[in-house]
Amino acid sequence: MHTLVPTLVATLPTVRLCLIFIIVFLIVRLSIKRSHLLPLPPGPFGVPVLGFLPFLGQNYFHITLTDLSKRFGPIYQIFLGNKRIVVINDTNIIREAFRLQVFSGRPDTELTKILQGYGM
Repeated sequence: MHTLVPTLVATLPTVRLCLIFIIVFLIVRLSIKRSHLLPLPPGPFGVPVLGFLPFLGQNYFHITLTDLSKRFGPIYQIFLGNKRIVVINDTNIIREAFRLQVFSGRPDTELTKILQGYGM
């Protein structure tokens, strides 16, 4: 019993220091991350690492996206894995977007690299 008390007293400052470090780290990380980002469209929450993938369904993917547009509006975001996907679900907005140079490219993903033959 007597040896347990000094051990607990010695670890309390260490535990406090670790907790303070973790809290400061998270606050700094969140403030830096949010300070340089543009406002993003709303969207559903997903599972960490998997994003919204478990909730999509295999056969009725388009119906799930349509239901999400009724809930979040014609422009919303979902995460498929760790990739943010912005979904546009309005024909007029799609036409307007495709007129802009910004929307003329393809995303740089592993799938597009495979389809393009890795530049060969």
